[in-house]
Amino acid sequence: MEPLLPAMLDGSQWGKFLRLRTEAIATVLVGCAESDDFRVENHPWISDFISFLLDPVVSSENVHSFLILCGLIREERKLLLHVVSFCKTNPQTVTQTLHEPLSRWPLYEEDVELVLVTLELLESLLSVNSLRDSVDVDVIYATILQLSENAASEGLDAISTVCKQVIASLGSH
Repeated sequence: MEPLLPAMLDGSQWGKFLRLRTEAIATVLVGCAESDDFRVENHPWISDFISFLLDPVVSSENVHSFLILCGLIREERKLLLHVVSFCKTNPQTVTQTLHEPLSRWPLYEEDVELVLVTLELLESLLSVNSLRDSVDVDVIYATILQLSENAASEGLDAISTVCKQVIASLGSH
């Protein structure tokens, strides 16, 4: 049997099955989290799942994991707060997985979607004050500003537009 991570990333039939399984887990998680009685902290597997989605190897090779994570935190505030808590406990995650991809230049064409989703994810996560207080927002702001300028100079309007949106959001908090 193929190892889990390479199979998810290589686009094989097994990888497609695993990506579908990841989507199914996320769907069940959102359904459970919508219940008032559901307590994320009572389910350690959720942290394992979040850790998997934020794994630098997974996220840098497969924008799919960030798309799932964006969906989770948009749908249910409990999950947003849990991901924020996870990021605070694992600060290297914010640096390695969420900040570093934005500081790479030049971008390759296949990186554009990952950058857009990373910006969207950061905007949602940094809307929570407790995370803003635990990371260097000024460094993230400067990185996004530089990315916006680089993207504008290269005609990458989608990235430039989302950067401006995130900068405005960071400035409003």
